[in-house]
Amino acid sequence: MTPRSLVLASTLVFSIAAAAVPTVVSVEPAARGTVGGGDVITIHVTGVTFAGELPKVDFGGVAARRVEVVDSTTLRVTTPAHEQGVVPIHVTSAGFDLSNREFTFAGWGSSPGPVHEQYERILVPIAIPGLVTAPGAFDTRWQSTLFAANASPYRAELFNGEPLCLLLCPTCCNGRSPYPGINGQTYIDLPMADSPGNGGFLFYLQKGFSADVSFAAHVRDVSHSAENAGTEVPVVRENRFHSAPFDILNVPVDALSRAALRVYDVDTTAIAPAATINISSMSDPKTILATVRLELTGSRPRSADQLPSLANYAVIGDLKAAFPQLPDGRYRLTVTMENGVRGWAFVSSTNNRTQLITTYTGE
Repeated sequence: MTPRSLVLASTLVFSIAAAAVPTVVSVEPAARGTVGGGDVITIHVTGVTFAGELPKVDFGGVAARRVEVVDSTTLRVTTPAHEQGVVPIHVTSAGFDLSNREFTFAGWGSSPGPVHEQYERILVPIAIPGLVTAPGAFDTRWQSTLFAANASPYRAELFNGEPLCLLLCPTCCNGRSPYPGINGQTYIDLPMADSPGNGGFLFYLQKGFSADVSFAAHVRDVSHSAENAGTEVPVVRENRFHSAPFDILNVPVDALSRAALRVYDVDTTAIAPAATINISSMSDPKTILATVRLELTGSRPRSADQLPSLANYAVIGDLKAAFPQLPDGRYRLTVTMENGVRGWAFVSSTNNRTQLITTYTGE
């Protein structure tokens, strides 16, 4: 063999040795999800490229609900419904069949660990359970209602905090969901078991349904029903939570109404969450007229693997009473969450005569 032939042979052997074996290298955020399906996972492969024909993906023989090509080596896949258990992930197309990874269908609801990343936090800042009426100022009586609608043909998982029965006994529910879900094209008045007072409910919605499920919350004073048909209260999606300072503009502080500020820590992981509120006039935002630091309290998870049902919160029930030095007028409230915690805040201004509520938010 000539020296040139030896060089060519050596190069060929090196190329074969260096070629990547077709493999699923990772599944994110975790190879674990709910038996109800609808979780969105990202599959990264090596040794093949996705071009032309859309690959097929199945989980133990059940086809994925949706497959999208992100780039030449990455797929975004929506899981199907599947009975509880561990099954192989098959990624197939012309010329390859990959099945070196497994997926665990772990039961209804969130499971400990990274699978929590599959759920979007939904903050309902004011919630009074069921048909209960809560007393307010001037002998008022308040009710609230939360609605949700799902435009998807599939059932979306939606729950308020950790489904406790799953933690104590993962097989007790026999494949049935122990918490409310949202069926396709169905409008539901969601039940609420406990009232957190001023603290907000935290619901959890599968991220795979974020674009399909919409919400509305309604609060009204039933003692003034002839004058007050009620007010829509914001239902806050996770992408509206802030870690940077944010402003609530044009807030009325006067003797004719009660302006209540509510601040929420929606991460609920800080040991002692707090927020600083700076108040300035709308005409001169650089001059701080009042400052207050609020310590947020409420419901924290029992462990890092659990999801809390309530947000940590703080409330100033009447800004005029809290800051009597402020003349009647319109103000800017700048909210700064401490330690990078994500939060949200709003002001509800209640007319003292009609009890009509107007809400002011940072958006």
